[in-house]
Order: sequence, then structure tokens, then C-alpha cells
Amino acid sequence: MPDATPADAPPAPAVRHEIRAMLFADAVGYSQLAEDQIPGYITGFLGAVAQLNARTAHRFEHVETAGDGLYMVFRDAADAGRYALELNAMVAAFDRKACGLPPEFSLRIALHCGPVHCARDPITGLPIYTGPHTSRAARIEPITPPGQVYASSAFAAVAAAGGADGLQMNYVGRIPLAKGYGTLG
Repeated sequence: MPDATPADAPPAPAVRHEIRAMLFADAVGYSQLAEDQIPGYITGFLGAVAQLNARTAHRFEHVETAGDGLYMVFRDAADAGRYALELNAMVAAFDRKACGLPPEFSLRIALHCGPVHCARDPITGLPIYTGPHTSRAARIEPITPPGQVYASSAFAAVAAAGGADGLQMNYVGRIPLAKGYGTLG
């Protein structure tokens, strides 16, 4: 059997440019937590997100956390949208008091779809999904009201084109994005 890759073929690119759906979420009220509330946030709240991740049918290919932030990458926009709704419902039902968290503790969830650079991070050795569309997704999250899921029109278009039946999306108008990054609309 001949070699599938000719000897003179260029190596596979280390960085791929591919369409992905991205979810950014931020724990509203995290910066107001006292030192003794952080263990409840980690074991209770992040633990509940981990349990959701273990049972959801809506698979992601990448996830990162940093303090109060969550960044997830999905191959399928419908999966990202449905996961966002599951995450939002989980947070709404989450027992904040049992974890020592304030009653107003909530989550803002943002969705966007676009091309990202997929590679291996030279510093950590872990997968990385980055580029201008990652930044755009991150700028939607701060303008999202607590307890809500906002999506870009690009996300809505890709989800609809992919047959995301059952995802109801309502237009909220043109809203300035965080850090002067344009408008959502």
C-alpha cells in the first residue's frame, strides 16, 4: 500500500482556520464575593457546571475557565445554543444559599459563531481557539443582562442554516459591544 502522504508534501499546517461556535459566560457578582465564599463557588457552582458538562448531550470540543469566566468552543452552533440554554436553566435553579453565595449571584451567557484559528498553544501545550471572532464573542458577554443568553446575528444565521430547530431567538436591537468593539445587532 502506498504511503498516504507523499514524501515531498508539505507538513500539515500547525494552525487551522475553521468555523466554530463560541460561548462566553461570566459569573455576575464574583468580584463581590468574600474570601470565604470562593470555596463554595469552586465546589458548588463550578461543580454544578462540571455535572452539567458530564450529562449534557450537547458536546463541546474545548473549555477553559479563568476566575469568573467560562469559554467553550463547539463545532455545532445548535449544540452551543442548546447547551447555553441548559447552562442558563441550571444557574436559575442553582441553590446559591447552600453554597454560601449571595441570592443575586448569576451568569451572563454570550454566543457567537465565526472563523477561529485552531492550534496548540506553544506555552501550555493545550489546544487554543483564538482570533478576532473570539474577541467579538467575549465583547458580547459584558452587555448581556444577568440570567440571559445573547447571541450575535452571525450565530443566529449559522444556527438557523444548520437546522437548529427549537432555538427561539428574538432580536434585541443594535447594542454597543464592550470596549468599543462595534455593535451587536
